[in-house]
This record gives sequence, C-alpha cells and structure tokens, in this order.
Amino acid sequence: MASLEFLNGVLAAFTTPALRGVVPQLVGRDQLRQAYATVGSVRNATKILGPNLAGVIVVTTGSGIALAFDALTYLLAAVCPARLPLTGTPPKPRSVTLWSDIRDGWSEFRRIRWVWIGTASFCVINLVQTGTRQIRGPTLTKQLSGETTWGFMLSARGIGLLAASALLYRLTITHLLRLGQLASALTALPLLALGTRMDTPWLIISRPDLRSRHVHHRHRLGDVPP
Repeated sequence: MASLEFLNGVLAAFTTPALRGVVPQLVGRDQLRQAYATVGSVRNATKILGPNLAGVIVVTTGSGIALAFDALTYLLAAVCPARLPLTGTPPKPRSVTLWSDIRDGWSEFRRIRWVWIGTASFCVINLVQTGTRQIRGPTLTKQLSGETTWGFMLSARGIGLLAASALLYRLTITHLLRLGQLASALTALPLLALGTRMDTPWLIISRPDLRSRHVHHRHRLGDVPP
C-alpha cells in the first residue's frame, strides 16, 4: 500500500500541473475565471455523489470492489485529455540542465513573497489537519454515530466546494488569495467538532469546505495581484 501511494504521488506530480496548465490552451484569457469555476464545479459535484456511491458499493460488495471501481474511473478519465482540442502552442524546450532549472525555479519562488508565505501556511495546514482528518476522522465518526456519517460529512464538503465554485463563477474578487487564506482557517471547525464529540448534525454542518481551488489557480496565472 505504501509503494502504491508513493507511485500515486509521483504520477500526481506530473498530472496535476499539466491539467491546470492546459486550461489556458482551451479558452481565452478573458474566459479563464469562468473556465476554472466550471471545472471546479464539475469536480466538486463528484465529491457530493462519490462518497454516497462509494458507501453503497462498500456495503453491498465490499471495500475491494470499491477500490477496483475507483481505479476504473481513473482509467476512463485518462482517455479524456487525449481528445481535448488544444489550440495554444506549447513552449519550446529550453537547452538547460535539470539542476539549473531547479535552481532558477527556487530563486523565483523565494523572490515572490506571497508565494512562499502562502506555501508555508498551507504546509502547516496540511501537517496539522490532513493526517488527523484522514486517520482519526473516520474512526472518531464511527465511534460517535456510525460509518455512514463519514460519508455524509464528505458529501457536505463537496456541497461547500460546489457552492464556492458557483459563487466565484459570477463574482470578481480583487484579493482572492486573502479570501482563500481566511477560508482555510475555517477548516479547523470539523476537527473541533470531532474533538469535542458533537452530535451528528453538527459534524455534518461543520464539514462544508468553502475554499475553492479556483482561488489559487488565478494566482498561478498571475491574473490578479494577491
């Protein structure tokens, strides 16, 4: 399992930046905000349906079948990018070494103050929350009210993400990064609800995640100042 997760991380390191970078080759710069919001809405809608479907599969057929079905969806998704009508011209490869490229990237990373500050803050958030939520979250939820509650909590998170994506499709916010950082602080609520052993309704209410990844996508493109 650890080896598979290592391979999964390696593959994600390639696919995640590529999938984000392909959007500007599909639409014009004036349509980027709507495009990212649309992509985020579809992704977040699956986070509402996915946990419920996964719960049904686990209960009826078992966890192994659920994991196999999940793997099949990844294979199907891999076919879709090959059919994208890319119109942009990819950048020409530069005649530089890997280490010089890494050195230049590190210098650029340190030069832009809001980039490394934001990165450091999310490093702390992931360090504190991710392991706690993924490992202790299901266990504590099962002890409090049963296995199905965790599925409801994941779906509630998807609803929050979908709501944020739909809102950002229509609104133009000047300081998106500040809003994203502020919303990130709200992710402490579900951990507090679990730690204090609140009832099921409070667990579900505290779970919606209003942090749309679209907030951070626009900054990667330099579309707006932080």
